[in-house]
Amino acid sequence: MPVIVWPRTPGSSCSPWQTILYPLLLIAVLVTSAHGMTDEAIATLRDDTRSLFYHGYNNYMAHAFPEDELKPISCKPQTRNRDNPADIGLNDVLGNYSVTLVDSLSTLAILASDEDARHAAHALKAFQAGVRALVELYGDGTESGRCGSRACGFDLDSKVQVFETNIRGVGGLLSAHLFAMGDLPIRGYTPVWKVDESAGTRSTNWHDGFTYDGQLLRLAHDLASRLLPAFNTPTGLPYPRVNLRHGIPFYRDALEGFCRIDGTSSSPREITETCSAGAGSLVLEFTTLSRLTGDMRFEELAKKAFWAVWSRRSAIGLIGGGIDAENGQWTMPPLAGIGAGIDSFFEYALKSHILLSGLPYNATPTTTTTSTTNPADPNIPSDPDDPEAFLHAWQASHTAIRRHIFRPSTSSSQHHPTYGQADLVTGAPRYSWIDNLSAYYPGLLALAGEVDEAAEAHLVYAALWTRYSALPERWNVGGGGGGATSGVGAGYPEIEPHFRHWAGRPEFIESTYYLHQATKDPWYLHTGEMALRDIRRRCWARCGWADLGDVVSGEQRDRMESFFLGETAKYLYLLFSAEAHPLNRGEGGWVFTTEGHPLVVPKYARVGGRGKASGREQGKERSVVLGQKLEEVIEKGGVKVPTVAEAVGRTVKATRSDEPQHQHHYPAPPVEPAAQPTCPAPLPPLPLTLSHVANRADLFHAAALAQLHLVPINPARSSPLLAASDNTDGPGISFQDVRSPSNYTFYPWTLPRSLIPPRGVSAPIRGAVVSTLTFPNMNGAAGVGGEGVGGKGMIALGALQKVLDGVLINSLSNIRLNMVQEPKSPLALLSGHDGVSVERAGGSVPGEPEFRIQGIANWALGKDEKVLLSSAALEGVAPADPHFTRVRDLEMVDLVVDVPAGVAVRVGGEGVGMSIDDDQGEDGKVIVGAEWEGEGEGEGLEEEVVVGNGTMESLWSELESMFSGLLSHSSTADDVGPDANDYPALTPANAGQHPATLTRHLIPAILPTGVGAAPLPASMDMKDVPPVATGDLPFQSIFYLDSTLCSARLPIHTAKNYNVLVIKRGDCSFGEKLANIPSITPGAEEGLKLVVVLSVPESKGEMERMKREGELIRPLLDEVQRTPAGVERRVGVAMVMVDGSEEVQRMFKALAKVVAVLGEATGEVVEVKSAGFGHSAGAGAGLGVKRRYWFESLGVPIGNLIML
Repeated sequence: MPVIVWPRTPGSSCSPWQTILYPLLLIAVLVTSAHGMTDEAIATLRDDTRSLFYHGYNNYMAHAFPEDELKPISCKPQTRNRDNPADIGLNDVLGNYSVTLVDSLSTLAILASDEDARHAAHALKAFQAGVRALVELYGDGTESGRCGSRACGFDLDSKVQVFETNIRGVGGLLSAHLFAMGDLPIRGYTPVWKVDESAGTRSTNWHDGFTYDGQLLRLAHDLASRLLPAFNTPTGLPYPRVNLRHGIPFYRDALEGFCRIDGTSSSPREITETCSAGAGSLVLEFTTLSRLTGDMRFEELAKKAFWAVWSRRSAIGLIGGGIDAENGQWTMPPLAGIGAGIDSFFEYALKSHILLSGLPYNATPTTTTTSTTNPADPNIPSDPDDPEAFLHAWQASHTAIRRHIFRPSTSSSQHHPTYGQADLVTGAPRYSWIDNLSAYYPGLLALAGEVDEAAEAHLVYAALWTRYSALPERWNVGGGGGGATSGVGAGYPEIEPHFRHWAGRPEFIESTYYLHQATKDPWYLHTGEMALRDIRRRCWARCGWADLGDVVSGEQRDRMESFFLGETAKYLYLLFSAEAHPLNRGEGGWVFTTEGHPLVVPKYARVGGRGKASGREQGKERSVVLGQKLEEVIEKGGVKVPTVAEAVGRTVKATRSDEPQHQHHYPAPPVEPAAQPTCPAPLPPLPLTLSHVANRADLFHAAALAQLHLVPINPARSSPLLAASDNTDGPGISFQDVRSPSNYTFYPWTLPRSLIPPRGVSAPIRGAVVSTLTFPNMNGAAGVGGEGVGGKGMIALGALQKVLDGVLINSLSNIRLNMVQEPKSPLALLSGHDGVSVERAGGSVPGEPEFRIQGIANWALGKDEKVLLSSAALEGVAPADPHFTRVRDLEMVDLVVDVPAGVAVRVGGEGVGMSIDDDQGEDGKVIVGAEWEGEGEGEGLEEEVVVGNGTMESLWSELESMFSGLLSHSSTADDVGPDANDYPALTPANAGQHPATLTRHLIPAILPTGVGAAPLPASMDMKDVPPVATGDLPFQSIFYLDSTLCSARLPIHTAKNYNVLVIKRGDCSFGEKLANIPSITPGAEEGLKLVVVLSVPESKGEMERMKREGELIRPLLDEVQRTPAGVERRVGVAMVMVDGSEEVQRMFKALAKVVAVLGEATGEVVEVKSAGFGHSAGAGAGLGVKRRYWFESLGVPIGNLIML
C-alpha cells in the first residue's frame, strides 16, 4: 500500500523549502474559513449545481411537460410503455401525472432561499408557476374545480407501484404544499392569508395572480386515496401495485403467483410480492397527510404496514427483502441486508420517530404496564403509536445489522469493512455485493448519531466513485477485494454484469450531505465537488442529464429519472449552501423522506389541528363528510375519490368559533420532555490539514478495496465537450471539469494538496486470521453410514444435520471446517466478599483470540450458529492431535437431575436447563422427548440461563436451546435408534424400566478454585459413558438442609448415609461451611461425596449484581479443608455451586430423601421431611454430574464448537 510522505533532505529533520513552506501553510490556514474551502469556491460549486438543476428542469418543461419524464438525448418526453405492461421499470413510476414536475417542486422551493436575491426570486417564481401548472392540469381538489385540462384529479388509467407513487407523488405534493403554506421555510417568503369565514376558507395571492388555498394538499389526498385499495390484504401489508382508476382487480385470487428468475410469472394473475421498503416506507407521507387533513386512515394504515413488516423479522432481528402481501411469508431466497428492497424501512424507522416525536397519539392501556410487547402480537411493541417504538425498532435493527450484516476486515478477506447480504434466519453470509441504493446508510447513521461508523462506511462509496466516476448499480466485493484476473482499467470482474449502470441516484450524495452537516469536515465538500464534476463531465446531454448505461465505458442512456432533479441536485445544492440555508439549521422537526422531500407536521397540527376535533375524532368525522369509508373503497375494488375542499378552510373556521379549543382525542405532549441523547459535536479542525477524514488511518483501506492504485490517471475518461442547449443558464460542462488528479489513491480526486496530511501514514491492513481443519476418510471406523459409505472424499449420508441455531456433526469423515480467529471478550478479576473471586467483563483491552467455525465444507454459518459434535463423531480422531484437541472444562460442569414430574419447574434465569420428559404411549412404551418448561421453545434462555466463567459459559444457554431442537420430536423407545447414543446422560436408553413420573433437567454448576478445592469423585464424574436411563442416575440419596451450615454441625449419620448435601450460600465462607461436615471415609456406594451450594438471591453481594441475572461466580477455597476439630481433612469434600432461585430450591427439595432445618431452640439439624414426600420412595429421582468440554486448535479455543 503506498504511503504519502513529504520529501525530506537526507540527514536533516526539516528541508529548507519546508522551513519556508510551513509558515506559508499556517498563514493559509488562518485566512481560510473554518470549512476548509473558500467561500468563493463554495459559491462556484453552488452556482454549478444551480445550473445543473435548471439545465434539466428547463429542458423538461420545454420538451416533455406535462408528460412524466424527459429523454435528454432525443429531447422527447418519456411516457408509460402501454405496449408492454410488464415493463415495470417504466410503468411502476410513470403514472401519467407529470411526476418530474411534482418531484422538482420542493427543489425549486429550496433554491428559492438562495443567498443571491436574484436567483432566489427566479426560483420562487418557477415554484409558483409549477404549482399553478399542476392545478391547471389536474384541478384544485374542490367539488367545483375537481377537473383540470388533463384529468379530474388523478383519475388516470395507470397501474403504478404504491411505494413509488407515495414517495414521489404524495410526498412531492405534501412538501410543496408545506412550502407554499410557509410551514417549511423559504427565505423572504411570508404568505399573507385572507380568511373567508362564511366559506370557511383561507387563501394567499401570489404575484402572478394565482391564489393558493391548499390545492396541493387536496391533490395529495386525492392521489393517496387512490392507493388505499392496495391495503385490502389479510396481513396489513399493501399490495405492491394499484390502478389509480380501477383499484386492484388484478389481485383477486392471486395467491398462486410467483416470479421466475427471468422475470415472468407462473400465473396470469398478478404477483403479490412486495418488499420491506415498499410496505414499510409510508409512515412519513401518510402521517403528515393525516395530521394536515384529519383523515386518520392514512396514518393508521401506514403504521399497520410498518409493524406488519417488523413483526415478521427473524429471531436474530433481521429484516428480509421480498415478502408476500397476502400470506406474509418472506420470498426465497430469504436474504437480509441494507440495500435494495430493505433500505428505506430502516430509514423510516428512525425518521418516523423524529417526525412523530411531540405529536399527540392514542396511548394504549398496555403502556401503563412494564410490558414492552403487545399482548395480541408479542412481535410488535405494546404501543405501536408511541414514537419511542419506532426509535426502538431502529436501534434493534442497527444492532442486528452490526452483528450479522456488517463485514469487518478482521473476519473476512476484505481490506475495509462493508455491509453484505446474509441469511435471514441464521445471519450466515450469502453474498458480498455493494449496491448503489445502500449508499444511503452512512447518512442514516450520521442522522442517528453513529458518526464514526458512518464515516467508515462512507469511505467505500467515495473510493468506488473515485474509481468509476459514478457508482455502479452493484459492485461485487469478492471480485474487487482480490485483484484479479482482468485488465487494469476495465473493472469488469468487480461490477456485476447486468448492473453496470448509474441511474443518477442520489444516495451517495445524500450521505455526503448528512456527514458534512454532522462533522463540518471539508473532505465531504470536496467529495461533493467530485460528484458534481463527474456528473457534469459524463452525463451532460443537449436536453438534460442522461443516465450512464455503463460506468466504465461512459455509454449514456436516454433517460433522466425524476429523482435526479428531486434529490440528486437538491442534496448537492444543500451541501454547498452550508448554514446559510434555513433547512441546514436543523430547526423545526422536519425530516427528508426517502425521495428527498422535506416534511414537517406544523405546530397547529401537532396539538391535533386547528379545529375542535383532531386525530381520530376528526378522522371519524371526515369519513362521514366524505361519504365513504375505507372499507367501502376497498370493497368496490375501484377508486371513487371524494373531495376534501374543506380540509384547510373548515379548520380555520372552527378556530374562530366560540367552542372550546383543543378538545381532541389525543393527550397533549409533556411540557418538559425527558432529556434525549445528543449527537456528538463536530471535532475542531486539525492544524494545517483541517480534515479529520483525510487523516483517517483507514483511508487507504477503502482505496485498496476499490483497487484505486490500479486506476490509470487518464483525463480522456471524460465525455466529449458539447455545446450547451438553449434552455440553460450556463454551459453543460466546463474545462475545469476535466482536470486530472495527481493520485487516485488519495481520494476524492478533487482533494487539494492543502488537505493532504504532510506525513500521512496508513494503518496496517489487518486481514482475517483463518484456518482450515480437514479430516480424512474415517469411515473404516464405526460411525455414521458404516464402512464404505462416504468414501473417496465424500461426506457420509447423515453426517451433517441442521438443528435449531446450528449444525450437528455425527461424523467428521471428509469434513472440512473453515475457521476465523476473532477476539474473545476479556475478563477482569475483582475481589469479592465471603471468599469469592468475581470475574466480570473488562474494558476495551483486547481479549484472547478464539476460533469461530464460519463454514462447514462450502456452507457458511452465521455468527451465532453453533456446531454440535456427537461423541460418535470423535471415533477415529487422534486425541493428541494439536490441530484438534478436546479439552476438559475445569470450571463448569452440569448437574443432571431426574425430578418428579409433578414438580413445577420453569426455565428463566434460575439455572434450570433442558428438560427431557417421559410419557407412556398407548402401547405402554415410554415416549421420549424434550420440551421446555417455559412459555415458548427456548424463550428467554439466552439472557437468563445460569452460566459461568470458562470458555463454554457464554455459549451454554444457546446450547440448551439447541437441545430442544434436537430432541423435540416424540418417539417411542424403539424409535430412539442410533442417534440417541450421541447424547450421553441425556437421553433415556432404557426408559421402559421406570414409571413415567420423572423429568430430566440440566443445571449448570461451577467448580471452586483454590487450595481447598477437592476433585469430583471418580464415581460421580459422568464422562464418556453410555446413555443413562431416566431414574438410573448414580446418586439418589440426597439431603437438603434449608440453612447455610454456618452455626451448626452436620450430624455424623447424615454424612455417612447420604451422597449429596444441599445447603445455602451466605453467613460464612465456603471453607467454614465445609468445616462443619464430619470427617468420614466414604465407601464406593455410601457416604457424602458432593456438597451443592445454592447461591440464593439474598446471599449475592454488590459486585455480583453487576453480572447478568443468573450468571455464576466461582467460589474461592483459599485454605485447605478442615474437620470440625480443626484438623486438616485427609479426603476433601467435592463442592459445586448453582444458582439458587426458588425453582431450583423446589427442585432439590423434591429430589431429597430428607429436608431439614436448624431448630430455633437447639440450633441443631431437625428433619422436617422424610422419604416418600412428594414422590414414592425408590422411584428413581437422583443426580449425576456431566463434564463439559471445549475444543482447541493449536492452543486456540474453538468458541462455537460444542461437544454433546
